[in-house]
Amino acid sequence: MKNNGGDVSTNRKKACPFNVFNKYGMENKKTYTLTDLLEDEDFIAFANRPEPEGEAKWRQLIGAGKMSEKDFRLAMFCVSKFGNAPRNPTDDELSGMWAGVQKKIRMSRAARWRSIFVATSVAAACVAVAAGLVFIRLQPSDSDREAMLMPPKITEVPLPPTASEDIRIVFADNNCIALKEKTARILYNDQGVAEINSQTIVPAGEQSESSKETGYNQVIVPAGRHSFLELSDGTRIWLNASSRLVYPPVFKTSAREVYLEGEAYVEVNSDKNRPFVVKTGMMEVTATGTTFNVAAYTDEEVQWVVLVAGAVSVQTGSTATLLSPSQMLSLSGGAASLNTVNVEKYISWRDGIYIYSNEKLARILNRLSHYYGIAVSCEPKAGELLFTGKLDMKNDPERVLNGFSKTAPVKCKQENGAYIIYYINP
Repeated sequence: MKNNGGDVSTNRKKACPFNVFNKYGMENKKTYTLTDLLEDEDFIAFANRPEPEGEAKWRQLIGAGKMSEKDFRLAMFCVSKFGNAPRNPTDDELSGMWAGVQKKIRMSRAARWRSIFVATSVAAACVAVAAGLVFIRLQPSDSDREAMLMPPKITEVPLPPTASEDIRIVFADNNCIALKEKTARILYNDQGVAEINSQTIVPAGEQSESSKETGYNQVIVPAGRHSFLELSDGTRIWLNASSRLVYPPVFKTSAREVYLEGEAYVEVNSDKNRPFVVKTGMMEVTATGTTFNVAAYTDEEVQWVVLVAGAVSVQTGSTATLLSPSQMLSLSGGAASLNTVNVEKYISWRDGIYIYSNEKLARILNRLSHYYGIAVSCEPKAGELLFTGKLDMKNDPERVLNGFSKTAPVKCKQENGAYIIYYINP
C-alpha cells in the first residue's frame, strides 16, 4: 500500500461515509422511534420534499433494525397532515392515520411486508430444512392476498424491514429461506424452480403460474457474505456483500429486468430479442449478451458501470450512453463521466482482491466494511488521505486495517467491537 499524500481536510463536520445519515443529521443511536422522527427537523424537511437518495438513506435505519417500517410510514403521514412544525399526535389521531396508511399500503402491495421478519413470528415459523438452511412460511392477510394480484414495479419491491446476518431468498409468494453459510449458490431452471446450495427448493405455492407471472423474488446479501445466481434465462450474476437483487423467477415479458442495490458482476445470456436490463436507483444498464460490473451502493455517492466484454447502453436521466469494452461510466450528483479504465481493478473483488488507485481512505474503509461485515469508522482527517495499492481480502480484517499504519500517519484501534482509524500528526 502506498500513501499518495493527498490534501488533508481539517473540517470536522465532514464525517466518514459509514454514517449514512451525513445529509440528514440523525445521530448514531441504537433505535429510532416515531417521536424521534417527528421531532427531527431534517426528517421533517425530507418528508416535505422526498427524494430517492434521501429515502434510501432513511430506510437504511429500517434495514439495520433501528426503526420500524410502521413508524417511518406514520411519521411521513403525520408530516403531510400537520405540516412543518414538529408535533406528536394523540393516540386517537395515530390510530386513524395508521388506518389510512394501511389502506394505502394495501393498494400498493406493500402491506404484505408488515410482519415478514418480525423476530417473534420468525421464531415461531422457521423450520429447519437442512444444515444451514431455514424455510419460513409467511402468512399474508386476506387484504394482502388481494393486493398481491397487482405486482409493484420492480424498483418498488420493498426491502424487508428487519436486518439479518443470513443470506435471504424471499420468494414471490411471501416465502423466505435463510442461509447460514457465508456464500450461496442459487440456480433457477427455465421453469423457475430454484436449487439452493445443491438442494432443490419448491416452497408451497411458489410454483403457481400466477406467482411466476406477477411476482418478484429477492436475494438479500448482508455485509460479509456473497452470492452467485444463475437466473432462469441462463444469465449469471455474482453479488458482492451488502447487496440486494430483485428479479422474476421466470422472465415472461419482452424485456428481462432486474433491480440492484449494491454490487454485481453480470454475464448476460445472449438473447437479442429480449434485452437484459439492470436497474439501480440512478441508472439503467441494457444489454443483450455481454459482461459488465455494476456498483450501486445506496450509502455511496457514486454509482458506476464497467464494461468487460460486448456492449451496453447506460441510461442516466434522459441520456443514453453506449459503452465499449474497458470503458466505465460513473454517475455522481447527477453528472455522468465516461473513462477508459483497467477493468481488473473493478472486478477483482470476485477473487477476494481489492485494487485501488488514488482513493480516499474513507472510501476504501467503506468497501472493507461491506466486504468483511465489520463496523469501521475514521477521523475525517484520516479519511481524506489518498492510497494506491492492492489488498488480499482473504486476510484477517484486523491485519488488513493495521497495514495502513505502515505507510501513512494513521493508527487502528478496536473499541467496543468496532474499528476506528485515527490520524497521527507526523
